[in-house]
Amino acid sequence: MAYSPAVADGGGTKSPPDWAAAAPHGGGWRECGRNRMTALQIALATDMAYLRPTLVAMISAIRNCSRPARVHILGDALTPSAVSLLEAACRMRTGTQFTHHDVSGCLPNVELVRQRWPATCVATLMLPRLVRGRTLYIDSDTFTRSDVSDLFGLDMQGNLVAAVREYMVLNDIRRGTLSGSDQYEIAVRMMDPHPVHDNFNSGVMLMDCDAIRDSADFSGGIIGYDFLAEYGANDQYILNAALKGRVTFLDYTWNCNWARSRHVRKVVSQALPGADLPRDGRPKIVHYMGEMKPWNIMERRFARRLSVWRKYGAEAIAYHLASRRLLQPLGIEWAGMFEEDSRPVAFQDRPAQGRQS
Repeated sequence: MAYSPAVADGGGTKSPPDWAAAAPHGGGWRECGRNRMTALQIALATDMAYLRPTLVAMISAIRNCSRPARVHILGDALTPSAVSLLEAACRMRTGTQFTHHDVSGCLPNVELVRQRWPATCVATLMLPRLVRGRTLYIDSDTFTRSDVSDLFGLDMQGNLVAAVREYMVLNDIRRGTLSGSDQYEIAVRMMDPHPVHDNFNSGVMLMDCDAIRDSADFSGGIIGYDFLAEYGANDQYILNAALKGRVTFLDYTWNCNWARSRHVRKVVSQALPGADLPRDGRPKIVHYMGEMKPWNIMERRFARRLSVWRKYGAEAIAYHLASRRLLQPLGIEWAGMFEEDSRPVAFQDRPAQGRQS
């Protein structure tokens, strides 16, 4: 379906940290006439099944932002009440603007996508059509702990996107287990002629939407979705294939695999000898990568494994506690990791879909 919407402006058990209480920018911004600060743009994609994790990811990002923000939600079949809830969450932070882009039925090859992934997994491909200027896209299975406004002053050196190298690829390089694997073959074909270690994770990206949209090289690329047939419904594969060689790499703290920050640092240093590592290795944005999430860790397939709790237990509890505090002002009581169905009762009007990132 053709879609041409108007572009919008503009290891071991530890005590869990109190992220929600520790957010340094809990109040609003002072806005006055022409001296008003320019809003930074933050985008997320969601459907009904992922609504509450999206609320948590969104609120944690705007609470940890020292400048006003405009939030763009790319929604797939969201109900009016769900959109109102997302807008209400934005209003809790004075000065935050909210825009909902209804992409229902407009996502590329949506039926092909839904065979394995939620349709919103390819919603990022729509972003250059919907938004002008630099936009920070963050996955819904993330939690922001640091001021995201620091990213917007980044010198992108003329590149189209800034992102973190894919941890799984770097880990395979470090262990020497890529050769002969299907993942290696896909990565090599995808990144050719660029090195495999330049593969990036699409869960956190600073995108120059104007440059992407205006580039002739990509008018038939990610915007035309030409890579779907070759790489399937995986936005990360598509974006890597389309944007290779036009990426500025962020340090790993901006998109850090959960409960593994020390291990990630080790992986980066060994896979990329001489890499410039940050002094402070604490994650700025935590990404709950993989099938297991903090809200489904109690499922039988995970809960019976002691190794899971040793590695991820403290982090899961921290997310659970922080999420309850962030959502409570909205009147949402989320049992989180102690609840089988992670959707709000008021929004249980379509089947849940799992997501992997």
